[in-house]
Amino acid sequence: MTRQEREIRRQRREFKRKQREERRREYRDRKQRRENVRNGGPIMVKPDTEFCNYEALRNYHPWAFCEICRRWVRQNLMHDENSCELCHSEKENESTDKQQSEGTESVPEGARGRAPFDAGLGKCEKAQLRRQAGQLVLGI
Repeated sequence: MTRQEREIRRQRREFKRKQREERRREYRDRKQRRENVRNGGPIMVKPDTEFCNYEALRNYHPWAFCEICRRWVRQNLMHDENSCELCHSEKENESTDKQQSEGTESVPEGARGRAPFDAGLGKCEKAQLRRQAGQLVLGI
C-alpha cells in the first residue's frame, strides 16, 4: 500500500466519521422535537423587560441590612449605614409626637383604651352598640 492510498483511506474515514456525527446530531434533534410535542411543547419564557432592562441595570443598588427593623433593603433607601429611611422617619415622627404631647393635657384615666365609637356614650348606649356589632358578626 502506497503512501497516497493511505492518505485517501484516512480522508474517507474522516469523511465517514463526520457524516455519522451529523446523522446522530439530526437524530437527537428529531427525538427532542418529538419529545417536546409529546409533552405539550417547549416551555416558552417571555423575558420580563420591567426587571431586566438597561435602566434597571444602570440604576442597580446592592442590598444593605437595617439594624432597627432587621430587614434587607436597597442601599439607596438607607439613611445611614445602620438604619433605613422608614425607620429614620418613624423615629422622627415619634420624637415630634413626644414634643407635641408634652405641651397638651393628659388624657383622663377612664378614656384610655376606649374605642373611638365609645367616646362620650353611656353604659346602655355602649352595650347597644356592642349588641349590634355582635349581631352583624353572627348574622354573616
